[in-house]
Amino acid sequence: MTSDSGSSLAQVLGEVARSLSSAQGLDDTLTTITSGAVDTVPGADFAGITLVRDKSEVESVAATDDLVVQADKAQEEFHEGPCLSAVWEHETFHIDDMTDEPRCADSVHVPSSSASAACSRSSCSPTSATWGH
Repeated sequence: MTSDSGSSLAQVLGEVARSLSSAQGLDDTLTTITSGAVDTVPGADFAGITLVRDKSEVESVAATDDLVVQADKAQEEFHEGPCLSAVWEHETFHIDDMTDEPRCADSVHVPSSSASAACSRSSCSPTSATWGH
């Protein structure tokens, strides 16, 4: 799934809908969503989805790059960060420079961590619906 800056919103949404209709199961659907986000959201280099299990456990799925997985692990380890804040506070966060972000002070500054490098740029962590809880 690809789009250029000249694509209309209707074209992009149509492309996403076609891709989702051919998805086979939950994992394939989530991977289609994250790939579609990278392809269609201006400035997006990577994407991932944070699932909530049993109302308290979080799981990172459908990451488009290992940096997403590492950044999510750092957030889980320190119990802070924009993805977790979006999940628990039910708000959308857009952070231009995470090195100045108080919600991820510890998870960004892990010495010699690839997750630190992944977190030190920017993030948009939108909240989404919770099903079955």
